[in-house]
Amino acid sequence: MDLLGYLNEQLANVRSISDAVMIFEQMSTFPTSSEIDDLLFETGVYPDYTALTESDEYKDADLNLHLAMLKNTPKNFQFSLVRQYRRNDWDDEFLQLRLDIYLKPELWNKLLYVSFWSNNDIPAFFRKVRASLAYKYIEKHNLSISNIKVSLTET
Repeated sequence: MDLLGYLNEQLANVRSISDAVMIFEQMSTFPTSSEIDDLLFETGVYPDYTALTESDEYKDADLNLHLAMLKNTPKNFQFSLVRQYRRNDWDDEFLQLRLDIYLKPELWNKLLYVSFWSNNDIPAFFRKVRASLAYKYIEKHNLSISNIKVSLTET
């Protein structure tokens, strides 16, 4: 199954955090050919890479990230779920399938920097995501998601 295609199709009209997380959780149960298959959750206020580089590629943004410290760069609150797995078991390269949900940075989310990896227990991982302050706040206040981006990159 094409995991990237599945996410793009399922998330096309989603605007609620609960629906987006549920879809990513479902996708996380689909098998890959890799023995290593991890999940990552992270949130925080970060520079708007697209505004910095006129590209949505993280590698391009890394080249200009130092500029974000020097000028008043637009920022987004980012709620991210990542599935990382090996392309194949004889290769050291990993693929990262990312779901990045963007919201306007506000007072409530300025200090919500969270990052944790799965421990190979998918239901426990998503319970922890749903128990996070960011998830609870977004869901409780029915906050509008400004953008959802799905990407597949190599490490």
